[in-house]
Amino acid sequence: MAILNVYVDADTMKRLKRASREENRSVEDLAEAAIAEAALNSDRDRRFGK
Repeated sequence: MAILNVYVDADTMKRLKRASREENRSVEDLAEAAIAEAALNSDRDRRFGK
């Protein structure tokens, strides 16, 4: 698995921390899932149109 460093603004970090507490998942886990979902959506949109 590749390591990716990303910067997020303060509001995004607050949202991630809140979701982390509510879902009992790490911020990193939530960010990883969001990036994976965005990549899948982008690939699907390119292949099949939006």
